[in-house]
Amino acid sequence: MSGKPYLQLELDEHSADAGAVTRIEAFLDSLRFYEYNSPMKEFSPSSQSLSPMKRTIFIPNMCDHAYAVRAAFERCGIKAEVMEEPDGESLMYGKRFTSGKECFPCVVTTGDMLRKINSPGFDRERSVFFMPGADGPCRFGLYSQFHRMVLDDLGYGDLPIYSPNSRTSYANFNLKGKPFRKIGWQALVFVDCLIKSLLKTRPYELERGSAERIYYKYLRKMEEYVIKDGSLRELSEEAAYEFANLPRGIMALPVVGLVGEIYLRNNRFSNNHLITKVESLGLEVNLATFAEWINYTSYTFKLNSISKKDRKGLIKAILQGYIQHFEENKIIKCFRKYFSIDREEPISHVLRLASPYLPIDVRGEAVLSIGKAIDFVHHGASGIINCMPFNCMPGTIVTSLSWKISQDLGDIPWLNISYEGLQGTGEETRLEAFVDQVKNNHLVNQKEEIA
Repeated sequence: MSGKPYLQLELDEHSADAGAVTRIEAFLDSLRFYEYNSPMKEFSPSSQSLSPMKRTIFIPNMCDHAYAVRAAFERCGIKAEVMEEPDGESLMYGKRFTSGKECFPCVVTTGDMLRKINSPGFDRERSVFFMPGADGPCRFGLYSQFHRMVLDDLGYGDLPIYSPNSRTSYANFNLKGKPFRKIGWQALVFVDCLIKSLLKTRPYELERGSAERIYYKYLRKMEEYVIKDGSLRELSEEAAYEFANLPRGIMALPVVGLVGEIYLRNNRFSNNHLITKVESLGLEVNLATFAEWINYTSYTFKLNSISKKDRKGLIKAILQGYIQHFEENKIIKCFRKYFSIDREEPISHVLRLASPYLPIDVRGEAVLSIGKAIDFVHHGASGIINCMPFNCMPGTIVTSLSWKISQDLGDIPWLNISYEGLQGTGEETRLEAFVDQVKNNHLVNQKEEIA
């Protein structure tokens, strides 16, 4: 907060007025004598070319999509680096500088940032941290502000945080004249397709690790192709061909759909390697895509433009959505030429599926999790996992509605599971019980289809 006056009040039905009024009066008095001097200017990548000392953008290693973002920055002449995956040291730093009221991804990303600052050779004058923001009922929109407070308190007021916002679906990256968003979008979709291919082959591979070798091979190639302006469509066909020809078993496993908070469902460290645990118990996992969130923010950008009667914004949102859909389908089509991965339904369809339970006016990930869970079941999933940070508001909304949704879907097995960095919380026992339910449900459905 850079030394700004700050008032925090915690009230309940037992609080008396006198103490609160006195504290508010004292706070108002402090404002009269405060003069704010910003510790740093807002970071803009477009000014990098004018600076003799270019900064490196450090990207949190939330998931492998971070490498797509890094490659897009590099293609546009901006130096970028993906930080190491979170680990115990990240958690140690994060818990030291948070109060326990923050959601778990905030703790981990804070720890990643401080771990980097304390790493050998870190140059504060040549560094900037990347932390996107968002509007809506989620604490994610405040991560960058919280990180700013932590950095300022530790004496790093000159260290910038680069935080594009979802308000215009991350269109304002301050990279005028550079095709960053289009390139980044193509790369993100490519990584989504790689993950789909991995999850459709890894549970069936005859040689352990063979699917991951192909996956990481093409993840590295994606970076090279993006930076050197190669064709991701050609690379998509090449990757799909290798996955299609991987020796595999023929027995079809029950499928479970994984939805929930985007960081937790994607970050291996934070969710205790949830996907590989579920696979080891004999299931195939369908993971909600990363692109889903970008498509959703483009859709809400359009709705907001309509409500504000912003004609220019509406045209921009419509074009944005059309281009995204076109580019996404091109890459998916290239993968599907050799390997069968699922197409993604339009975001409007996902929201319609959720609308009987939660209106679209309730913005954020809750409506997406509900709609995508229903979509997974319609496409053959025998169970749903809702993965979330402990005490997450959107996750709690989904949890409260999950019993009704499960019942309406024919009593589909549904597991709500939250994480806060603790081990030995009975997670594996819960997973084993859930997997048993999924397998039984799968067998019942098979018998009904045969009958």
